[in-house]
Amino acid sequence: MLEEHRTRPYTPRPLERPETPIRAGSAAGQATLHDAHPMPKKQLTPKELAEYQQRLRMLLGALTGDMDKLEQEALGDRTASLEANADGGTDSYFQEFSLELLERDESTVREVLQALERIKSGNYGTCESCSEGILKERLRLVPHARNCIECQRKEDQASL
Repeated sequence: MLEEHRTRPYTPRPLERPETPIRAGSAAGQATLHDAHPMPKKQLTPKELAEYQQRLRMLLGALTGDMDKLEQEALGDRTASLEANADGGTDSYFQEFSLELLERDESTVREVLQALERIKSGNYGTCESCSEGILKERLRLVPHARNCIECQRKEDQASL
């Protein structure tokens, strides 16, 4: 009997979702595999929400501090640096670079503030596109994430 088991090769099940929906459940439910959540949605505990809220506030503090510094560098008093540097092109480049960083940071600040609002409204950790839960690992790395990884990839590809 053991030898019979060895002669049959092991065939793993595919990990990807099929392109066409597969019926799952009774005829009354008419649910498809795409409608069913692969794992039960785990709600974030109040302790986890408090931790994410603290991380978001720390990130917000760091970003606003960086923004103040970048704004001073980009828009601050440049007369002394222009006098010291005969080549104004270098200063212009650094000013433009600082303004681009400032714009990026402002966008991230908006995303962080929106994430804090989602915590208050009870929607934090839920993908805005598909309404499925966002993985905790993703939230740990990007606490202001609005979408799950799959939906974010689709959004990024659509914007290209």
